[in-house]
Amino acid sequence: MKRYEILEHTADLKIRGFGKTKEELLANLAFGLFSEINHDLNEEDKDVEKRVIVKAVDEQAMFVDFFNELLTLSDINDEIYAKYDLRVEGSNVTGRMWGKKVLQNDLDVKACTYNDLNIEKTKDGWMAEVVFDI
Repeated sequence: MKRYEILEHTADLKIRGFGKTKEELLANLAFGLFSEINHDLNEEDKDVEKRVIVKAVDEQAMFVDFFNELLTLSDINDEIYAKYDLRVEGSNVTGRMWGKKVLQNDLDVKACTYNDLNIEKTKDGWMAEVVFDI
């Protein structure tokens, strides 16, 4: 099963992700998001680790709030994340993520949006399409 794919969009970044579980789905979408941001890594810095806690009112809000939390942490700390250990309970996400410090991001991702947000149970697990405002 592939992790994610980039979809055509007129002005924003649209990613379709796949996962056997919601945790894997969120991790694959996040990996796709940070893979699309052109960045210069600070290779001399050690890996970073962050905790994430998102409490949302429903599943859609959980997705949007999760990605907006990642974008906020990334922006504040000048980091990108590539590995995730997540737990989804209802509409809440908790976990840890690991990544690297960055010197510069070339793509400014402003936020995750509700526009065209689609989350589906499939025969192989889960699929979601998420649009990011750039």
